[in-house]
Amino acid sequence: TPAAPQNLVCEYDGEKVYLTWDEPTSSKNGGYLLFDTIVYDVYRTDPNSYGTAELLAENITETEYSDLISFRCF
Repeated sequence: TPAAPQNLVCEYDGEKVYLTWDEPTSSKNGGYLLFDTIVYDVYRTDPNSYGTAELLAENITETEYSDLISFRCF
C-alpha cells in the first residue's frame, strides 16, 4: 500500500478547481511497492454532509485533477 500523497494544493479560478499533489515516495508500511502502478481516486465532500463523498474520478495516474464546480477550496 502506498503512503498518502503529499503537498495537496487546491486552486480555484472562479470556474474550476485545480488539485495537484506529490506522488508518494514510500509505501505505507515500508514494504516493496511498484510506484509506476499507483492510481488515485478523487472525491468531493460537502462540509455539511457529515462525511458523505462523491466519487469524481477513479484510477487516474496523473497527480492533478480539475473540476467545474460552483464552490471554492476549503
